[in-house]
Amino acid sequence: MNSARWDNDQVGHGVADGSTAAPAIEELVELCHRSGWVAEDPAGHLGGSIRVSLDVLAIGWIGDAVSPAGVYEVHLSYDPTLSRKALRAAAWTIIGTIAEASTHVREVAGQGSTVFHVVTGMPEDSTPFATHGHVVVLRFTPTGGSAPAVP
Repeated sequence: MNSARWDNDQVGHGVADGSTAAPAIEELVELCHRSGWVAEDPAGHLGGSIRVSLDVLAIGWIGDAVSPAGVYEVHLSYDPTLSRKALRAAAWTIIGTIAEASTHVREVAGQGSTVFHVVTGMPEDSTPFATHGHVVVLRFTPTGGSAPAVP
C-alpha cells in the first residue's frame, strides 16, 4: 500500500491526531442513536432549501423520497464535464443550505454516481427547541448516465 497521502506528499505522515474533534463527532453519534431523533417530514423541511440552491448551480433535480427509516434521499444530475472538485463544491453549497449546528458528511463515489451521506442536527445546547436532526443522502448522477429509480 502506498503511504503517500496525496500526489506530492514527501513526509508520509501527519502532524497530530484528530482527537480534539472527537467529542463533537461522538455527540452527533449519540444523538443519532436516540429514538425519535430524526425529524418528521424532511422533504417539507429541507426540500425547498435544496431546490432553491439548485437555481445557482449546474445541478438538476431528478426526484426525492423518504425511506421508512426517515432517510431523505435526493437524486440530482450534473454535467459530466464537471470536475470532482467542482461537484464537491456544488454538493457542499447544497449541504450548506440544510446544515444545522452539527453536521457530518461522507462522500462515496462509485457505480455511476457520487453520493454524499449527511447527518445534520441540533444538539441540546444549540437550540431552544428539543434536539432533532436529519439523515440525508444526496445522490449525484451525471447527465446522460443511468440514474437509479427514485424509490
